Amino acid sequence: MSAFAEPPDTGPRLSAARWLGYGGITVTAIVVPLALNLINPFFVDEGFGKGYAIFSLFAASASLAVTVIAVCEIRRRWNLGLAALLPIVLGTLVAFHTLIPLGEHRAPTSDYRRYQVAAEDVLVGRNPYLIGGARKYLYPPLTAQAFATAYRVVVGAQSVFGRAENPEQAWLVVFYLYQCGQLLLVLLAYSLCFLVLRDLGVGRVPAHLLGAGVLLFNVALADTLRHNQVNLLLLDLVLLGLWSVRRHPALAGLALALAAHLKVYPLILLAPLAALRHGRVVVWTLAAVVAVGVLQTGLAGDGSLWESYLTFMRNGFPTEHASIRNTSPLATSYHLCRAAAGDCDRYLPALRWFVRVLAAGVVVWYVRRGFGWMRRARESRLRGAGASSPPSALLFLSAADALAFALLLSPIVWDHHYLLTMPLALCALVLRTDRHPWPVGVGVVLLLLIPAFGIHRIAGLVVLLMVTAPSPIEKPFTAARWLARPETGPT
Repeated sequence: MSAFAEPPDTGPRLSAARWLGYGGITVTAIVVPLALNLINPFFVDEGFGKGYAIFSLFAASASLAVTVIAVCEIRRRWNLGLAALLPIVLGTLVAFHTLIPLGEHRAPTSDYRRYQVAAEDVLVGRNPYLIGGARKYLYPPLTAQAFATAYRVVVGAQSVFGRAENPEQAWLVVFYLYQCGQLLLVLLAYSLCFLVLRDLGVGRVPAHLLGAGVLLFNVALADTLRHNQVNLLLLDLVLLGLWSVRRHPALAGLALALAAHLKVYPLILLAPLAALRHGRVVVWTLAAVVAVGVLQTGLAGDGSLWESYLTFMRNGFPTEHASIRNTSPLATSYHLCRAAAGDCDRYLPALRWFVRVLAAGVVVWYVRRGFGWMRRARESRLRGAGASSPPSALLFLSAADALAFALLLSPIVWDHHYLLTMPLALCALVLRTDRHPWPVGVGVVLLLLIPAFGIHRIAGLVVLLMVTAPSPIEKPFTAARWLARPETGPT
């Protein structure tokens, strides 16, 4: 039997004692740098600025914690074969890979400052969306309110330990905890990718390899970490929601609702969910969106923040075309125009009309694909052919479609937004590599691997959309031979 033979689905389960032990190690790894930063021992280097040595301390404590947990799990699984050790080894690699930017990029970026400034506005009752006619904050209120709540908690903890309120120090602790959370979110993304890949019919070993691979070699993830963006939480909520659709509709609805309260992109997932007759999830999502909104307003006590956000949205989402890192339709058209004609500002009105026509074409393209997915689902039910495909293939493909088209229509698209194309990349790699190996490979490389900015990400996105288009029922969705489970494909 191969050393990487398919292990049983049950695998070695963690006992409650181990869960508590590993949780205690994780909490200790987070708390110790905070304590050392207060004590300020001789080995704490302030060369990167006052207070920011805490991130080097976290990199050290987290590395030690990851190593201890990995050693404990490897010892426990040692006699179960290499396949049982693989998730621990790969999870450790993903953790150390993530700790590099978290330990080195210490100061908050301008993207993160937007969250903090909006939270400061919330704390003092200011409008974070429109101040003096300038648009400052672009997202729904939840993120700003969450940061404001975190600040209150940190200030409360300071008072418990007899320390006077220090806003600068409190915000530094909030940022530190946010960065700690980013590491946990990456590891959660690894687990969720594995679960999604299993639903697509992938064997356990290749699911771990592919799940780790799309995180280790992912420019959008690196950009998300570098700019302290919330897209990791957004991705995890979307993956959790999609994985839970058939299992726990209420959990799926809550996850998608929270994602929509971070950024509006996930709302587009309601279209494929409704089209594929997942009505319970749609209802749960809408109910959770309303419930979270009511809780935000203090049970309808104060809706001013939501009123400000809705007013901001009615005035039109802001556009940006000058930055070369922006790959929205308008920005891409503008930079192509500059490359061809030099100064292109005088052509901006014409470019805006061109982009409107292009957006209409993209909508028509998406609607046609949507009807294709609906037809495919209907034919599967009528012919009883659903068993020939992984049960979640249609759901994941149509959801990946929706997220990809949301980016094609967005007025602002930075590199970190392409983290939402991971479902599309995974579906293409799993379900289309057998038939279109070169287009899938080229599309994934253009979309996720090339670290330069530019139009190549749009090209990669379009290539993957073309190879994942709805196909006739005679061509069932099955995992590629090199990825399939032993029970659904050759070993």
